[in-house]
Amino acid sequence: MVEFVAHLKPQYITPDSPVGFTKDLWKYDVVEFFFCHPDGSYIEIEVGPAGHWLVYEFSSYRHPLDTMPRVLRYESRVLGLRWEGKFFMPLAWLKSSLEQCRVNAYQIRTATSGREYFAWRSIPTLAPDFHNAGCFDFLPIT
Repeated sequence: MVEFVAHLKPQYITPDSPVGFTKDLWKYDVVEFFFCHPDGSYIEIEVGPAGHWLVYEFSSYRHPLDTMPRVLRYESRVLGLRWEGKFFMPLAWLKSSLEQCRVNAYQIRTATSGREYFAWRSIPTLAPDFHNAGCFDFLPIT
């Protein structure tokens, strides 16, 4: 299980589609998680504050596999501007152990001045490229 807390701005936006799998979720307020395997393939999980989500698998940098999207069990609640979420990712989705995966997490947030971008491990470019595995790191697992 992955749990997170994020903070929203008063003008946060969510899709007006039914909760569940939602394409182009990155166009809204979202938290994104990337899990990169030693061979360079990776899984991207995006979740939104209203319960929308998506899961994609990539064979390499920005090359999605031609598979059906995976189903994610995701729970979300917003208390004021505090967004709490948790999702359940089967470890079978990983080709290697979690200790061998490099990861990163991002938040895209709507603000009055435009979009704001936050990262667990920073990105050294002006334009955000969340798929850049060079910015991923190993989790501090103890």
